[in-house]
Amino acid sequence: MGFLETIKIRVKKKAFFRCVVCYQVVVEVHHIKPQADGGPDTEENAAPLCGHCHRIYGGNPDLRPFIRQARDHWYEFCSKFTNPDTVGAQIDQKRKENEKQTTYQLIGKHTPLDPNKRYSPDIEPIVGKSLPRHIADRLTPIAPATEDYNCFSYVLGDLSQWIEPHSLEAFIAVLEEQGYTKSPGGVFRPGFEKIVIHADERHAVTQAALQSSEGKWSTKLGSLGVYSYDDPDLLAPLFGSVVAFFERPVPSVSGELPA
Repeated sequence: MGFLETIKIRVKKKAFFRCVVCYQVVVEVHHIKPQADGGPDTEENAAPLCGHCHRIYGGNPDLRPFIRQARDHWYEFCSKFTNPDTVGAQIDQKRKENEKQTTYQLIGKHTPLDPNKRYSPDIEPIVGKSLPRHIADRLTPIAPATEDYNCFSYVLGDLSQWIEPHSLEAFIAVLEEQGYTKSPGGVFRPGFEKIVIHADERHAVTQAALQSSEGKWSTKLGSLGVYSYDDPDLLAPLFGSVVAFFERPVPSVSGELPA
């Protein structure tokens, strides 16, 4: 049946018509627990989310408590003001601070994995469903499944946090801070490490992968494991086209870039 219009309007007003996760304007009211899983059409199960955050967080049952917490936190912040027009600048500043905290702080040196170690595949349950067999057959597992980090924190070398860049520009800014510059392509260059970025048709960043010292690519597939593969375009059917390559000299043992 869906939410009553009165519920939609009420929760949008409580959130000042902004996403409760990233604070962007223009939202729809989504079920925290989906209707397909028995989620009710109640205000307690409703969360104003932008399309990007709904796509990132809404499909993962383990992140539902986070959505609820983010919603309640945002409701509390908005309740301190009576007129959203007079606090727009403060809300925008809070959104920028949130983006900086969840994206720009994740700066670090890539931690190499053992290339000789192999793990049991964890993708079989989704092969033939969300993951086509012809793609799965070209993936080699190199690290086990975990929700401690995702592809973006993986390529930045921080394996202790799960992040979602709020924009392609924000993610590129992080790479540039780390000494990466735009590369004309993914051809292997000894002495350099490269990152490939995927984006969807709306130019929202969806996936990133790292090129190893042997020329292979590797990435974390959501909450699944880390997989290596040969062709940077292999995952395009899943995550959208490759939109950019970045490269930098391989950091020295001390973590500093060569002069």
